[in-house]
Amino acid sequence: MKKMLIVFLLIGLVASIGIVSAFDGFGSEHREAKKKALETGDYETWKEIKMSELTEERFKWAQEKYEQRMERRQAMHPARQAVIDGDYDAWAEAISGLGWTRGMAELINEDNFDVFVKMHEARTAGDFETANALAEELGLIRDFGRRHTSY
Repeated sequence: MKKMLIVFLLIGLVASIGIVSAFDGFGSEHREAKKKALETGDYETWKEIKMSELTEERFKWAQEKYEQRMERRQAMHPARQAVIDGDYDAWAEAISGLGWTRGMAELINEDNFDVFVKMHEARTAGDFETANALAEELGLIRDFGRRHTSY
């Protein structure tokens, strides 16, 4: 039941990201003009359109998102080091205070942590096929070629 909930939550997240990325804050005419410029190879028009998207508001949004990612990455450092060290107890302690890792804490336990470590090693080595297979075995259905798992 918990695995199904996590799968549905992941599907919802992916759908939300798709909807948000489809709506870029500009109208459909703007998107169509960008598309047409790309299709016809019109660099100057494309450049003009892209330049019109550069606003202080969008910069501040991008800066805020960057800072959030850096904070999250820093918060995950002890958990990543625990995976590298193969230390389940340190990993469990490191993620226990991070609310957004709850689903992973429910899927990864002391009995399958060695598989999780192998998944990390495969991903680090660029062996995404093995990493994906191990992620599926663990119930972590993700495409490691595109995004990485928070651990």
